[in-house]
Amino acid sequence: MTLFKTDEELQQVFPAATSGLSVTTVQPYLDDAVITHILPIVDAKQFLKLLELYESDKLSNVQKTAWAHIQSAAAKFAAISYMPFAAMQISDGGAVAVETGERRSLFKYEKAQAIEETERLAYSALNLLLLHMEQHEAVFDIWRDSPAYNVIKNSLLPNADVFSKHADIRNSRTLFFRLRVVIQRREMQLLRAAVGAKLAKVVQENVSAPSPAREIKALFDYLRTYLANRILADSMNVLQVDFVRAGLLSFAANSSDQSSELKAADPRVLQNVYDELHETSQAALADLHNYIADNQDDYPLYKIGAEMSEDNRKTFWMI
Repeated sequence: MTLFKTDEELQQVFPAATSGLSVTTVQPYLDDAVITHILPIVDAKQFLKLLELYESDKLSNVQKTAWAHIQSAAAKFAAISYMPFAAMQISDGGAVAVETGERRSLFKYEKAQAIEETERLAYSALNLLLLHMEQHEAVFDIWRDSPAYNVIKNSLLPNADVFSKHADIRNSRTLFFRLRVVIQRREMQLLRAAVGAKLAKVVQENVSAPSPAREIKALFDYLRTYLANRILADSMNVLQVDFVRAGLLSFAANSSDQSSELKAADPRVLQNVYDELHETSQAALADLHNYIADNQDDYPLYKIGAEMSEDNRKTFWMI
């Protein structure tokens, strides 16, 4: 696929690129970046449509911006994959590192820092891409009508902006993209546990209504805070890497002149994050129940569910 037409175009977005870097050299890594990181969030058909327009010089201005973000993200993911092989030669005798008197291989800590920053920039480009496509969804109608669309219709937490107002994910579209699966699986379960099956059904019906009933709309913020923090806590077990990329979990590093090793945050730190998210969700749930109790005539269908208590709360790695 022709992600870049010229070497110069690639060099503008490839980290620390020299004038000698060619598209041909990194093409396998670009292909892998597209398959692994671009297609899942853009949709293959939408990507191929943009590629066709790019190759024929028919991209609109809005589409050009999206393509620029795709190029930037793909180049940086490709750089991460290419980096271990950039100063290597492989022959019948095996693989050797190539150094000259004027150049040396990166120290381990320098390589780790370069990869970390390049990955941050790559995910930033993906987030900008998703934000741009959300703002111009009519232009990207193939994506809008695909499973890759970054919006969950008929959900209390339909997109990254709404989710971020109630639980801190730094407005990360890529993290929300991963959270969608958990939201779709858990939202109704948690709603039923919080207010009972009958009221949960009414809430869900009102979420997508043009004019939600006043008494049901009054519950939305309580429920969103409860759901967002609970779902984020429940997701920590399977999405730790994505949490780090969104800046939610800290990494500890041991560094010296010669080496650096990134280590996952201490389990106690992760447990503290989980506990804080869970406590926030429980506080929102208590506020919800108090509000309903103060206005019980408006909620004849309310029935408290079997919500997990503080006493039998699980640790994040047992979820």
